[in-house]
Amino acid sequence: GESQERLGRVLQSAQLTLSDLVNNPMEINLLEGHGKHVTAIAIHPDGNVLASSSEDGTVRLWDLEGNLVAAPLREHTDYVNAIAFSPDGRYLVTASSDQTLRLWDWTNGGAALNVLAGHQGKITSVAFSPDGEEIVSGGYDGMKLWNLEGKVIHQFPKLANKRVNAVAFLPDGTLLSASGSTVQFWERGGKFLGTPVSKNDEPIAELHKWAVNTLAVSADGKYLATTGNDNAVRLISLETRKIKETFLETVDSVGQVAFDADSQHVAIALGNSIKIRNLTGASIRTEDFTGHQGNISAVVWHPQESHKLITGSWDTTIRFWNTTQSTEKSSSTATDEEQIRNTLDIACNRLFAHPSLLLGTDGQGITASETCRNNVWDNDSAAAFLVLQGRKLAQQGNIQQAVDTFEAASDLYPDVEVPSAVDVQNLAAFAAPPEGPDTSTLAENSPDIANQATYGQVRLSEFTLNGGGNTITAAPGEVLNATTNYLYDCPECGGGSINQIIVGIAGEDAAQTCIYNGSTQGEGDSTFKLTAPEEPGRYYIRFRYAQAYGCEEDALGWWRVDGEPTAAANIGTIVVTD
Repeated sequence: GESQERLGRVLQSAQLTLSDLVNNPMEINLLEGHGKHVTAIAIHPDGNVLASSSEDGTVRLWDLEGNLVAAPLREHTDYVNAIAFSPDGRYLVTASSDQTLRLWDWTNGGAALNVLAGHQGKITSVAFSPDGEEIVSGGYDGMKLWNLEGKVIHQFPKLANKRVNAVAFLPDGTLLSASGSTVQFWERGGKFLGTPVSKNDEPIAELHKWAVNTLAVSADGKYLATTGNDNAVRLISLETRKIKETFLETVDSVGQVAFDADSQHVAIALGNSIKIRNLTGASIRTEDFTGHQGNISAVVWHPQESHKLITGSWDTTIRFWNTTQSTEKSSSTATDEEQIRNTLDIACNRLFAHPSLLLGTDGQGITASETCRNNVWDNDSAAAFLVLQGRKLAQQGNIQQAVDTFEAASDLYPDVEVPSAVDVQNLAAFAAPPEGPDTSTLAENSPDIANQATYGQVRLSEFTLNGGGNTITAAPGEVLNATTNYLYDCPECGGGSINQIIVGIAGEDAAQTCIYNGSTQGEGDSTFKLTAPEEPGRYYIRFRYAQAYGCEEDALGWWRVDGEPTAAANIGTIVVTD
């Protein structure tokens, strides 16, 4: 057998320790394939397929082991911001910054059905009705209710704010919209049913400071959770419409929120980590779930396995987490070598589909997977692992290596099912880069753009770079002088709000500068500096509003609130040359 020292090195090679395994949240899988930020995740009702959307303009469809099960959906021409499966699992709907919704037939391999066109701005959210017969969508121009043929059934002119950040259905068919600083309840026919209320039954006009950004309804239909541009998570009783609990977090702006399948816990995105609380606000762990290298933009729980949490991030990855504290501990009377072997059993079985074992290319990673195959798994399990490994290799384009791995699996356990030659080619094709319209920020062949644009409540005009036009050739990292005329007009923002205009470069995680800080209305001229990216290419300069406490108070971090500015905010171009 392996020596205790060798087993110890194996555990270290997988970056695992006994303490990590038995006490800390466990990342059980990592999915990679999107070329840009992940924006949303949806799980098929049967729990076997996951859909993910991205700013790369695609929707990818995975099994829970991380294999692509169909070709990516690539019909949208801009960011895909939201996705949802119908309750019966037949349909998938996608919502995009290209101002359209698209309906797909999942029972027919994701075949395109209808395009739902009618929005006049970016679409931020989408949901199916409980009976699966209707779709509600929200965006920068309001909220619409559609039938599956693509006809608008109803529009909602009495929204608290024209911009809708999130929509949802309650189990009884009641509609919810997050617009402005509150949540509104609606009948499907358009009748307004009110808002959350205070202890004295007075309507709550400001549920969150400035805006409600996300909604989540518990599976049992008893609770609503909301987040906004503050550090609060509100838990609202849907029976009384009163706030039951408020969880105050340690960040300035809380991200996505989601209930588990048992309606007992809430997962809360806090930057690049996740905290899980029960319904009284108690954290189920002393440490947050960490691992993402960018802000978490999507949070869902598995519909049947309530311990399994799935997150998507700006770092382009999707991660699976085991949220339960392990009970698989070594006996207190075991020897040191027995404890290490028991720990190795836990590590191998939990990380069965994880890239740290499947795709370990260095000496330690290879040693870890070989040790699991030789010392933990039987031939059946080891062959199944090799099949997963082969599928990953095929998706990376390593066709011959994948075929060799499948043959090794068959040699080890002849009854194992391996992909056919056609399936291997399809796996490689599924993972290929998008062939559709270029949605990257490096628009090599894009034409010059106008030096004036309106985006939301902000208008910029007479934009120049280094005293010339609005397109410039620059060296990597070169500092540029920019000037513009600005107009800010947001009467619905509220008289007490603090408003900013921020400017930056598409594809970056934060704006570069803040050129206005004031009330709901203002205009003037601004001179400021921008720094060219380091990599060669053609980059868009864009702008948007913010509502931080001031230019110096994280206004620049608003760049990607609800997704970065779209192409409608293009105001200039930087061409970076070697």
